[in-house]
Amino acid sequence: MVNINNDFYKLLEKIVKDHYAERGGRNKSGRKATVNIKHYCNVIMKVLTTGCQWNSLNEQLHYSVYNKKFIEFVDCGIIEHFFYLLTLVNNKLQKVTGNFYIDTKIFRNMQGLEDISYNHKIKSKRGTKLSVIVDSNGSPVSLVCTSANYNDVTLVLQNNKKLNDKIRKNIKNIICDKGYISKKLKENFETTENINYIYPDK
Repeated sequence: MVNINNDFYKLLEKIVKDHYAERGGRNKSGRKATVNIKHYCNVIMKVLTTGCQWNSLNEQLHYSVYNKKFIEFVDCGIIEHFFYLLTLVNNKLQKVTGNFYIDTKIFRNMQGLEDISYNHKIKSKRGTKLSVIVDSNGSPVSLVCTSANYNDVTLVLQNNKKLNDKIRKNIKNIICDKGYISKKLKENFETTENINYIYPDK
């Protein structure tokens, strides 16, 4: 567990204020916040780490308030920057080997607004596909979110483009399952980036 001091929360407040300043200021029609940003962060992290639903929260405020605050953080780019910083810290604190792993998960989404489509595995329901590369400690270093009809192999290169240059230098092997079998991609990694692209033999 990472200990977060008050300076971090002050930084979050500044990022949010700067975000709305660029857009002409925050809408003043809402009520004044009754809790500080630290409380919002603790509740949001509770949802993200446990996977519980927003409407199952039993907190000081209504669950929709925390959900709206989370969406606000996403719009401000806080989640993306926080993910990047945690990745750098994790790689410095823990010994990372040259083995990295990639896998994909489809989330069923009936009423989503973006990156939604049908997949051959779940034809009756729409979904969103999330492709992630993790290091040897299980920490994500790159992720791509697309509609569910994308092939897993096509998401490898997209994930590779999002990798930080320092992290890419540590990669010796990218290990995946049979859904990522591609001789062309294997040759591309070995010749251009000197990375072993490993998948199970048919």
